[in-house]
Amino acid sequence: MTQNIYEAAYGNDINFHAIGPSTIVMSGVYSHTDNSPHNHPNLVNPGLSDPRLNFAKVIYRGGANDVNGNDGSYRGINIERGAGVVQWGDGTHANFFLPSAPSPADPNPPLGKKNAYINLRGGSLAFNYNGPVTLHVGITGGGGGPHRDGSLGTGNVTIMATPGNDVTFAQPQNYNGTTTIGANAILRLGTGTPVPLNYITVNATTGKSTFLQATYSGDASLLTAESPNGAASNAIVNDGQLIVQNTTAAITLSNISGSGSLAHAGAATLTLRNNSYRGTTLLNGGPTWAASANAMGTGDVVNNAALALASDQHELTLGGSFRQGASGQLTLSIAGTSPGVNHDHLSIAGAAVLGGSLVLNLTGSYARGQKLVLIQAAGGLSGAFSSVSSSGATVAAGQDATSFFVTVQ
Repeated sequence: MTQNIYEAAYGNDINFHAIGPSTIVMSGVYSHTDNSPHNHPNLVNPGLSDPRLNFAKVIYRGGANDVNGNDGSYRGINIERGAGVVQWGDGTHANFFLPSAPSPADPNPPLGKKNAYINLRGGSLAFNYNGPVTLHVGITGGGGGPHRDGSLGTGNVTIMATPGNDVTFAQPQNYNGTTTIGANAILRLGTGTPVPLNYITVNATTGKSTFLQATYSGDASLLTAESPNGAASNAIVNDGQLIVQNTTAAITLSNISGSGSLAHAGAATLTLRNNSYRGTTLLNGGPTWAASANAMGTGDVVNNAALALASDQHELTLGGSFRQGASGQLTLSIAGTSPGVNHDHLSIAGAAVLGGSLVLNLTGSYARGQKLVLIQAAGGLSGAFSSVSSSGATVAAGQDATSFFVTVQ
């Protein structure tokens, strides 16, 4: 379907039923209209004179559009159970189907009224664009309209393998299922910048006025097996790029497979666990915690930020190489003399190039001369940490062709 869909005021939503092996393609835009008052459609030119109205809660006062009321830009989507796919975009443009204000999954967000919802109720939703687009809606199961119970969404979401397909999730997502990132595609979790929630009043006499109701962080998340409401089968299949850009809200990602890469670019904390993806892990943002031995998949790891093992995890196994840049910091905890059991240990299949700083947190007592091997790289070890600091005991750093160690003084 290539046409745009215009709605003057909320009265109904769009229901998708992709039955059988079908694909429903929506290449237009589901837009508010300020040129076609509710119940008095303008069939010649229903359009929207001001694109900002799609991205705000719109209130009408006076004139022909007064009938549109207090929620003029409110729009809703229900994607019902079916074997087919609902696809937004046809890969030839970047005009997002549902432009909206910040619209959390919660039916009644505490920061202010939203103007859109997506209820995923056993269906599949795919995005197919050739440029950057942003989803400001938290996909859920009961976020509005006929389904306002706050229930979880169920189904699958795909970022299709179209060159330039660059999708940003700007709200926490609330669906259980598989999220797939195709080759050539990008999924960004978080905008990296604040997102305003504006209320725009359109007064027939005095014109438009804008009120900043609230500011959202733009942070996003996906439900994982570890989430309080997460399903054990939740997964991310990444054959493209997954970029985490949260600035304030910590995020956990797990069960990531595929050939794609992962980049941590935001200031918030990222925790990784139980992953098998084969691409590079690039750490340029805030702290990253490895919560399992396979937290970073099987590819190369580049640390230009802060990397540490979670409190109950002492072994990190890297299937590729490891490089720590000048701005990188590796923090390791030592509570005994057994590597991977009671002291943190990195086992690297490829080469390791050291740089930046190493921070050691030692607890317990150690005999003078005790040697603790912290990093082993089967592919060879080169470079050096620019600084090594320790708490709990004084140590001296040393290294050979394949390992880095400290000796208690």
